[in-house]
Amino acid sequence: MTVAPHTEALGVISISRERVQELTSHTRTFAEMRAAFIAFDFENGSVASFIEFLLFSGVRLRASDIHIEPQEHGIAVRLRIDGLMNDAGTMPSSY
Repeated sequence: MTVAPHTEALGVISISRERVQELTSHTRTFAEMRAAFIAFDFENGSVASFIEFLLFSGVRLRASDIHIEPQEHGIAVRLRIDGLMNDAGTMPSSY
């Protein structure tokens, strides 16, 4: 596996300061992140905005991993924080 140097990755990621503030405002605690996850509009929201939310939440909460796991009734999302797996929620399989 090849990983791009930090300087190259910065050129690929383009996100406004306002968007970063919006994303991180929902993730001071895992409970706030989970509430924002549950409230996310999967019918109208873009996949990119959900992934942004998920990644920024993981960084803000200092998650060591983010698990996206297909299940029988949806796609489970879990974050490992301080060594413990935390269920963030389940998104629809159709998403």
